[in-house]
Amino acid sequence: MQRIITHNIKLLMQPDTSLEKDISSLENALSFIDRYENFNQQNQRTLLSIANKLKEFIDRSPNKPIYLLNLLDMLYASETATSKIITSILNYQVNHEFVLCRMFINYFLVPKGFNMQWFSSPCITAETDRIDICIQEKGKYAIIIENKLKGARFQRNQIARYIGKMRWEGFKDEQIFVIILPRYIDSKLFDHINQSVWRLPSDWDSSNQERNCRWESDTVSCQCDGDKDRTCEGCEIDLRRKFAPRTLILDKPFPDWLEDCCLPILGKREQVLASAIVQFADYLKGIYNNRINNKLNMEIVDFLRNELLKDESLSLAGQAKLIEAKQAELEVLKERLKKLRHSVYTDLIKQWYENLKRTPWGEQLIYNIDSFYIEFNHIQCGCWYETDDKQPYWGFWSDKSNNNKIRKVHTIIEKCRLSKYEEGNECLAWDYTDKGDEQCAQFYHAAKELGYLE
Repeated sequence: MQRIITHNIKLLMQPDTSLEKDISSLENALSFIDRYENFNQQNQRTLLSIANKLKEFIDRSPNKPIYLLNLLDMLYASETATSKIITSILNYQVNHEFVLCRMFINYFLVPKGFNMQWFSSPCITAETDRIDICIQEKGKYAIIIENKLKGARFQRNQIARYIGKMRWEGFKDEQIFVIILPRYIDSKLFDHINQSVWRLPSDWDSSNQERNCRWESDTVSCQCDGDKDRTCEGCEIDLRRKFAPRTLILDKPFPDWLEDCCLPILGKREQVLASAIVQFADYLKGIYNNRINNKLNMEIVDFLRNELLKDESLSLAGQAKLIEAKQAELEVLKERLKKLRHSVYTDLIKQWYENLKRTPWGEQLIYNIDSFYIEFNHIQCGCWYETDDKQPYWGFWSDKSNNNKIRKVHTIIEKCRLSKYEEGNECLAWDYTDKGDEQCAQFYHAAKELGYLE
C-alpha cells in the first residue's frame, strides 16, 4: 500500500507535458496569425503606394484623358433626362425606318432570344406608366428598360410589376424582355437585386404602402427580403428564374455601341444627333470609369509590369501567379475599403440623426441604422445610405406620388434655394449630401413656414 501511495505522489509531481504541448501549439498558432496579418497589412500598404505612384504617372502622361466638357455632367442630368435622351436616339428614323432601334435590338437582344421578324414600327416611350423606357409593338413584343444610371434603389416588386402590366396589356412572357442600365459595374448584379423586385404579389397593382408584404418601416423592401424562405399567399415567386434568359444588364457595351455602331451610319447633316450621341456616350463612360484611351491603357500596363514584375528570374507562369496573387490582395483591400466606407457613412447618418434629435422636433424622427426621416402629409423627408451608393443622400419619398405632393416638395426645395437635385418615381426628389443634418433641418423649417406640417 505504501508503495502505491509513493508511486502516485511521484506521478503528481511530474510536469504535465500534454498541457505544455497544447500551450506551445496555441502560442505558435497565435504567432502565425500575427505574422500573417502583418504580411497582409504590408501587402496592402504596398498596393496603396503603387496606386499613388500610378496616379502621379497618369498625371504626367501625354496620353492622359482629354479635357472634359460634358454638358450632361455639368447640368446634373436627371434620370428622367437620360431616359428621354435614350428614347430620342432610338426614335431616330430614316425613311420611316427605326434604324438605330433596329440596330440596338439586333445587337443586344437577338442573343437573348428576340426574333427580328417581330420588328417593324415600334412605339418607344419614356416615363410612361412609371416605366422608364418601353419599346413595344402590340401583340409582338415589349422591352422594359429600367434606368438606374443615377443610382436609384429598386422598389419592392418593381420589375415584377412592370411584367404584370405587360401581361395585362396582352403580352406573353416569351414576348417580354428586360434591360437594366446600372449605376455601377457589377458582374453579379442580377443575383444581387433583392428577390422581392422579381416577385409579383396578388395585390401588385396597389400602391407600395398598401401591399400586404411590405415592411412598415421601409419604403422599398418586402418581408421576403429579410427572410428568403418567406412567401405570401398568391405571390408569383419565380419570375427571376423565368425571365433570366431574357434579361440583360447593359453597362460598358452601351457607350461603345453608341460610338462604334450609331455614329458611322449618320449622315453629315445629322450633326446635332451625332453630337448628342457623343456627349451621351462620354457621359456613360464617365459613369463606368471608362474614359481612359487605349494608349494610356498600354502605358499603365507597362507601369504595372515594372512595379510588380521586378524579379527577372520569374518564369511567365510565375509572373502570372504573382499577378493573380496581387489581384486577390486587391479584392481583399477593395472589400475592406467598402466595409470601411459603409461603416463610416452609417456612423455619419447616426451623427446627423443625433444632431437633429436634440432639436425641438427631433423626437418625430424615425431612425433605422442607415437612414432617418420625418414624415408629413404622407411624405418622408430624410437621409439614406445604401451600400452601393457613393455617399448618403437627402430625399423626399412617397409611395403614393401625386401632383400635389410633387408641388409641395418642389416648393420646399425652391424655398431652400436648391437648384440641383434628381427625381424618380417614388423618390420625389433627392441628391447626394455631406451635410445631411443641416439640409434636413432646412427642409423642416421651410415645410413649417409653408404650413405643410399642420
